[in-house]
Amino acid sequence: MADGMAIIVRKKMAKIVLDDNEWDFGFSIVDENELELVQQLQNEKEAAIGEVSGNVEALQVKMYTLYKMILPLLNNLKQNPDKSYIHWPNRVSKIDEFIKKLDKVISE
Repeated sequence: MADGMAIIVRKKMAKIVLDDNEWDFGFSIVDENELELVQQLQNEKEAAIGEVSGNVEALQVKMYTLYKMILPLLNNLKQNPDKSYIHWPNRVSKIDEFIKKLDKVISE
């Protein structure tokens, strides 16, 4: 009976030892040099994240602007699908003007 109880106790102790990872509080011991390096890397990471976030926001604005510029053109082109030809007087000058606007959005 004592052997059976000892086995049960060992199994419970093994489970407790295996579950020790649940009690990891997320810190470790480092020396001063390691701490400075970790802080430097953290600062560099935060700066990079801020830069990327700004770039993403700027690109989102550009994408939305391009969408709003191109959508009216596409809507006009799909009007009257039963007609084979599109009457578009002065299209070269209008297209050139539109290209300049697109270039301006992209270069900003």
